[in-house]
Formats: sequence, structure tokens, C-alpha cells
Amino acid sequence: MTKTIVITGAGSGIGKATAQTFLAAGWNVGLIGRRAETLEKVAEGQDAALAVPCDVADESQVGAAFDRIAERFDRIDTLFNNA
Repeated sequence: MTKTIVITGAGSGIGKATAQTFLAAGWNVGLIGRRAETLEKVAEGQDAALAVPCDVADESQVGAAFDRIAERFDRIDTLFNNA
């Protein structure tokens, strides 16, 4: 079964590099960040990536983001909290 990782701050820098590494390794990747445009660029062409714009300072947004990712990939195995 394919594993799923959620990466906060996934639109740039270390978060983006981590997302690309896990996607290349065959993982499903939930991409969380404030800017939809940068997340979409990371996810572009990757069926295993889901871009979810979210402000991690807002608890309700975080809950909704995790629910959306779990619904899409059926599970969350790992969190890389980079925000």
C-alpha cells in the first residue's frame, strides 16, 4: 500500500524539495501552504500530489486540510511539519 505524507510549507524551499523527494519515491503527498499558486506548481503533473491551501495558524483550516488529504488518499502515515 502506498504511504502518504503531509508536508506543511510545501510550496518552496525545504518543503518543496521534501515533497519532490517523496513524490519521486512513490509516496502520496499532501501539500499544505498558504499560497495556492506555489502548491499547484509543485503538484503539477503529479497524480500522487494534492495541493491544499491552508493557514496553519487557523485550527479549523488545518483540520479541514487533513480531512481532505485523508479522504483523497485513505490514510496519513507521516507529517513533515515545515511551516
